[in-house]
Amino acid sequence: MSWVNESLAKKWGIKAATRIYHICLSGHDVEFETPFAKGAPTEKPVIRTVEIPGAPQKAANLFDVGQALSWVASGRNNSEERLEMQADIPELIDSLYQLSKGNQLPLSNF
Repeated sequence: MSWVNESLAKKWGIKAATRIYHICLSGHDVEFETPFAKGAPTEKPVIRTVEIPGAPQKAANLFDVGQALSWVASGRNNSEERLEMQADIPELIDSLYQLSKGNQLPLSNF
């Protein structure tokens, strides 16, 4: 999934992109199985942790992806970083929407 591995990872980092990808796939947050494993966010070995309250088992639309983005952003301890990430969400959702319009990234890939 190019949006996760490129746009999202560039904007928020590999760890956040990996977590969001798996939240969208399963409704569960994850931790890295091997913290320094090589690979793209969608290829990292992970261990499922908590089930995200209200998250679907598989993201079906932009709202679901936005909720996953919000979960990760809202969990930041640094208040400035948290606010910056929350402010990034509309731009990230728009970039995913633009990709999905051209059928380059169907939301069903989650």
